[in-house]
Amino acid sequence: MSIIEKYTDPSIQIPYTDRKRIDNVYMTIDSTIVGFLNFCLSTSFVRNYVNSCRETMAWWKTCEKRMMEAYGTDDPEAPLTYQMEVYMLLGWKR
Repeated sequence: MSIIEKYTDPSIQIPYTDRKRIDNVYMTIDSTIVGFLNFCLSTSFVRNYVNSCRETMAWWKTCEKRMMEAYGTDDPEAPLTYQMEVYMLLGWKR
């Protein structure tokens, strides 16, 4: 089961009758180019992938440069605003 599927598989649902699912909420985050890349690298699946071999490490090192080029800047601290989808699985055991 991946996070991409948003924990919708019946085998991993909250087992309580008093439960609620919240979808389609987006959080706006103000950051920088390097801040965004550091956030991505802080997640275990990205960090494990990047550290898996020399080629992916080299590729990751080019990401900052390519993002700066895409945003027309040479400043890694240039502001960057992005959105993340948020979903919650809530349950109450009475």
